[in-house]
Amino acid sequence: SGMTFQDFAKVWGVSQQSISIWVRQYERAGIKGLEKPFGGEQSGRRGGKGLSPGVMGAIAYVKRQFPDFGLRKVRDFLHRFRAVKVSTGSVRKALREANIPAGTGRKRHYHKRVQVRTFERARAGEMWQSDITSFNLGRNSQRVYLVAFLDDFSRYVVSWRLGLQQTQEMVIEALLDGIQRFGKPIELLTDQGRQYVSWRGKSGFQKVLRREGIRHVVSRTHHPQTLGKTERFWETVGQEFWGRIIPRDFEEAKERLAHFVNH
Repeated sequence: SGMTFQDFAKVWGVSQQSISIWVRQYERAGIKGLEKPFGGEQSGRRGGKGLSPGVMGAIAYVKRQFPDFGLRKVRDFLHRFRAVKVSTGSVRKALREANIPAGTGRKRHYHKRVQVRTFERARAGEMWQSDITSFNLGRNSQRVYLVAFLDDFSRYVVSWRLGLQQTQEMVIEALLDGIQRFGKPIELLTDQGRQYVSWRGKSGFQKVLRREGIRHVVSRTHHPQTLGKTERFWETVGQEFWGRIIPRDFEEAKERLAHFVNH
């Protein structure tokens, strides 16, 4: 990169000492030298006594860039995009020292505690969830519809489609795309929307499931908690993408949403 050790350390949130050790290891043994454990800073810590200034600066930078990120989101962002491992406690400490509020800025709504039943399949591919939501385009307030298929175990979005109408054909197309890319799930969980279920006989969507040998699991009416993982994904799309970008037209929404889901 042509950067000095000092500048490189600031950009990547590690100490100059660690970089010096890595360079010496590489010059002495090549790539193999980097595979062996050695002394120096690990997981963003300096001798186990505290965070380096570079890591603390990286934490503060991410929080300022994304003020609605909570402690875990900051931690995960640093791990994935900066290759820096820190705990949520370290994130909280760094934000406190930088005088940056650790909260998300959103009010929490506390309801009467009820017994909640949770579930999660043991392996990827055992069950997918699917649901449909809608958003408004910024230019003319045109409503567009988003369908997604999400793996219940990993929460990975296996496929999605954005359309001007919430049709059964769009849902089937997204399902077949997910099957082509990742194989068939054993079960598929949906609500009782008309794109999935027919009041009389079998819907076209259910016929496709039968043909593919996929068991259809249908949630009870007026109980969105059953599809809670997909509902949470809708919230993420609304807060982190749609609320910030506000796409002007359908083609822009589709193109930029593809980048967001891949990200």
